[in-house]
Amino acid sequence: MSIEVTGGRLPPGLREALGEALFGEGRGEAEKPMTDTQKEAAVMTLREHLPGYEKCPYKVGDIVTPRKTSNTRGRGEPHLVVEVFDPPVRLTNITDTSDATSQNYLFKADMRVLCIRGNKYVIAYAGEAWNYEPYTGPGME
Repeated sequence: MSIEVTGGRLPPGLREALGEALFGEGRGEAEKPMTDTQKEAAVMTLREHLPGYEKCPYKVGDIVTPRKTSNTRGRGEPHLVVEVFDPPVRLTNITDTSDATSQNYLFKADMRVLCIRGNKYVIAYAGEAWNYEPYTGPGME
């Protein structure tokens, strides 16, 4: 099956399906306002992400996993860094101005990882290093 993408737009429904497949968890949940304590914790969490955002701290061969604060699938599972982009690749091709508020607009791909989906498929995708942390689970002894 082939899909033709014209004008930088995905066919209706495909964009949502791809987003769900890659980022699935936590979509559509109603957000509650933060308490002051949660805001304080949020400031600390956001600052913890800055070093990985400034420059990719990983190298080819590193084993990483999406951070527990990430909405990327596979948290806690090993991902192999197979490519580091320097300079990073930015997603800027939008044709619908509502896309400018999407987390994908200006997506800064600075690495590509391999992981296993469904316990049988090896897949590769680009990611933002700030969204990952070193994997320390089974297999790393």
